[in-house]
Amino acid sequence: MNTKNIAEVVTAQADNYSEKCAAAYLREIAQVARTIQREGDMTNPTASEKGMERAQEMALSVEVRSGWAELMNAEKLTPAEFKILLAWGGPAIRIIGELNEHGEVIGDSCRIQHQDWGTPWQTLNLGQHGQDALAIFCQSFPFGYWA
Repeated sequence: MNTKNIAEVVTAQADNYSEKCAAAYLREIAQVARTIQREGDMTNPTASEKGMERAQEMALSVEVRSGWAELMNAEKLTPAEFKILLAWGGPAIRIIGELNEHGEVIGDSCRIQHQDWGTPWQTLNLGQHGQDALAIFCQSFPFGYWA
């Protein structure tokens, strides 16, 4: 995964400040994802753990929500979606996505979004490498704990 190229391509296509900030976050996310993937590297066995710690340090908040349920079965609600807030204000940056019934991230559902003051959330266009990096980053959060 070439983290430099991911950010350069996205940044070159960015039209506004919040989009450029989202691209900068994507660069950091890609670097963290690459660190997480080093799990099998016997020369540095703690690299994956350090990458996961870094991902969790980047988050200002992590939230989940569930789908609809009958009132009498509400105690059995399990998370269906997640949101990771990375920056707030102008601009704000977040990641949203879906979870399966076991609380695992559905990789291709992950989206990084950005917004500036008074503007709606916009989704950053990602290539396949960016999508893969974002999925790896999101999978480092323990969403399954609540499932």
